[in-house]
Amino acid sequence: MLNLKGSLMLAGLAIALGGIPEIGAAQGKGGGKGQGQEKSEGKGKGQGQGQGQSKAKGQDQAVKQDRGRGRSDEAQASRGTGGGKATASAAREKGNKGAKAKFTRATSVGSLPASVRRVASNGRAKNLIAAGAVAHAYARGRDDDFRIDEVGNRMRIVNRKGQTLVDIDDESAGRLGRWRVDVVGDDVREGAPSFCRSGAGHPVWGREWCINKGFGLGGYNDYRWGRTTNVGDIVFPRSGIGSILGTVALASLLGNDTFNRLALHAVTLGLAEPITGRWVAQPAGPQLLMVNSGPYPVAELVDNDRDFRVEDLLVALLPW
Repeated sequence: MLNLKGSLMLAGLAIALGGIPEIGAAQGKGGGKGQGQEKSEGKGKGQGQGQGQSKAKGQDQAVKQDRGRGRSDEAQASRGTGGGKATASAAREKGNKGAKAKFTRATSVGSLPASVRRVASNGRAKNLIAAGAVAHAYARGRDDDFRIDEVGNRMRIVNRKGQTLVDIDDESAGRLGRWRVDVVGDDVREGAPSFCRSGAGHPVWGREWCINKGFGLGGYNDYRWGRTTNVGDIVFPRSGIGSILGTVALASLLGNDTFNRLALHAVTLGLAEPITGRWVAQPAGPQLLMVNSGPYPVAELVDNDRDFRVEDLLVALLPW
């Protein structure tokens, strides 16, 4: 069944100035509602850093979902059996490395690039959060892909194309809140379908389906996953959702606080495209909203019982 090891914080990133030894990176702990932004206590604050290897290669590899192969395995999945015994055995031998990987990163303020230190030196919540997110992206070797702009009373993180990735003021920074997520182990059960072994997830019902069926979920390239069922009050509209949601539509659907958490999390992963959504729903079964940055996964929000309220959240993690 589900193998969870360790908890992480997905929250508003803050840098504690004045000699603090670390910037909170990690993924989020839970309870989305009513949690105000935490004061800068160093490590906890980490806006979810989906952590990933500082190596650029983890991000530079395109993340492809093997849909065709996944569908061919659906019959096997329904029976709970399937090929790939060698793959499942190899996964067990890996020792569930996804759950054991390090998803937090300590960084001294003095080691930050000068441009980021200048932003953080202001000490305001929006400055600290923006600086913290970009500092983690820089630590992944993505220093040419992000810029922080102050526009009036707002801080914006933009990519090299000038596209806005995150746009927050002090009020939204103070409301940001956090999720507590547990790291999902990357071991898989013998007989699991290929889309669960690969970590790509079910082609229609996503990665949560693999977890709920007890197949387990393999690592997806360098990605691992964190999961929480304490999501807060996120409601899908009953009037229907377009299959593809641009950034503006996604922010409208999720609300600014949830959108900002995920957008900041994507930056800490070193992902430099605005986050967008893809809605997947069938006449029966779970309803799923996949959030990506370009081709890379950021999160999956799942309505398992079709009451249009999100019960489960998976967020992408990258180990350091």
